[in-house]
Amino acid sequence: MAFGNDNISNSGNYEAFFKRYYDDDGISNTIFWENKLLGLLPKFEKSVGDYFVHTILFGAGQGASANFGSTQTVAALSGENAVQMLISLVEDFRDATVSSKVLSQGNGDRGSFVKPVVEITDSQLVDFANSKNIQLYRSQNGVRGQIGSLTTLVNANDTITLVNTKDALNFEVGMVVQCSTTTTGTSVTAMNTTTQLGLYLVAVNYVAGTLTVGNAPVPLGTGGVATVSVVDATYGVNATTTTILNQYLFRTGDKGAVMFGFQDWIVNGVLSGSDSFNNVNRSTNQVRLAGSYLNGTGAEESEVLETAIAQVGEVGGKLTHFMMPFKHFANLSKALGAKAQLSNDVVTAKIGYEGIKIVGSTGSVNCIPDRACPSTMIAGINRDSFQLNSVKKAIRVWDEDGKVWLRSPTASGMEIRFYSFAQLVCRKPVDNINISVSS
Repeated sequence: MAFGNDNISNSGNYEAFFKRYYDDDGISNTIFWENKLLGLLPKFEKSVGDYFVHTILFGAGQGASANFGSTQTVAALSGENAVQMLISLVEDFRDATVSSKVLSQGNGDRGSFVKPVVEITDSQLVDFANSKNIQLYRSQNGVRGQIGSLTTLVNANDTITLVNTKDALNFEVGMVVQCSTTTTGTSVTAMNTTTQLGLYLVAVNYVAGTLTVGNAPVPLGTGGVATVSVVDATYGVNATTTTILNQYLFRTGDKGAVMFGFQDWIVNGVLSGSDSFNNVNRSTNQVRLAGSYLNGTGAEESEVLETAIAQVGEVGGKLTHFMMPFKHFANLSKALGAKAQLSNDVVTAKIGYEGIKIVGSTGSVNCIPDRACPSTMIAGINRDSFQLNSVKKAIRVWDEDGKVWLRSPTASGMEIRFYSFAQLVCRKPVDNINISVSS
C-alpha cells in the first residue's frame, strides 16, 4: 500500500509552488508537526529480523508457608510467574510523485519558492510522523474515527459527521478511507467492486468534525479530474446501496495491520478469561500484564489525575506523564489557575514540550496536551516503560540503493518512497494507566 501520492500530472495541482506576485518569504507549511508522544518515547533502532522476544516476570513462586512441609508441597506446584511474547515488527509505507513538468517549471529560485522535491520530502516525513503518533495512542485495529451521521452515501460531496468530532484530526484531504461494521479482523465494507480502495476525502473540517467525500483525481499521467458520479472509478462506491451509518473508518489498507498502540498494551476495562495478546492471556494478572484502568468520566481533571497517580503507586508503579486531549488540558489549567506549576519537559537538545506539573502520592507527573490523544482518554504513562523498536529509524526515506528520488516507472517524473518497520513494546505495563474521560 502506498499513501501520500500527490497525483500532480498537471502543474495546476502544484501552482502554489510557482511565483506570480508573491513575496520571497516562501511557503507557509501548516501541516501538523508536533507529535509529542512519538517525541517522548525512547527509541531502539537496532532491531533485527521481523520479530523480537519480550518477557515479563509478573510474580514470584508461592512456595511459602509457616509449615515447612506445606512450603515444599506448594513450591512443587508454583514456579515463577512469567510470560513470553513473540512480537512482530510491522511495515508501513508511503509514496509520493512529482511530474517532469513540475520539476522543470520549479527549477531554481526564479521558478519557485523552494524546489518541489525538497518541500515534498519534508512534508511527507512530517505527515508520516503524524500517522505514527496517531497509531501510538490507539490500537492495532487502525480505527481513526466512527461515522455518526450519513446513513447512505448518495452523491459526491456528501458529508460525514464523526461520532467524536475531534477524531477529524486523524484525517487529511486526499486520504482514502475504508469503512467496516467491526473493529476486529481485516475485512471492510465493499466499496468499488473492482478496487475496493474506499472513499476519497476532498474536505476535512477540524472544528465541525466532518469529512467530505468526493471525486478523486484520475490516475497519474492521464490528465484532468474525474467527473463520474459520486466518487471516481478508482476510489468509488456503489452509492445507491452502501449504508455506512455507525461504521468505523480506517485509512485504506490499515485495518488490523498497523503497529500496537497504548490501548493494546494498557487495556481499559476488565479483560476476559480468554484474552490473547501475542499468545498471552493477561487476565491472570491484568494490572501487571496490561496496566491499570480508571473511569474518570464526569469528574474534575485534577481529582482524576491525583487518583490515577495513587492507583498506579498502590500497585508498585510510577507515572511520569499524563498525555491529554487539549480540551482536558485546558480544563486542568483553568481549574488550577495561579496554582498551576508549569513544566518544561526536555527530551533531547532538540525536543522539549511545555506542560503542567501535578504532584501526587508518588511524586510529580508532567501533563502534556497532544493533538493525537483520543478525546475520550487520558494516557497515564511512564515513558521509560515503553520503547519504539525499529529496524533503522522508525520513519525514514527508503534509500537502500543510495538513491532518494527515483524515476517513476509509470509516468514522466520522479517518485520517492518512505518506509517504517517498527513496533511499540511496553516493558512494564504496571507503570501505566488508561483513563476514560468525557469527550
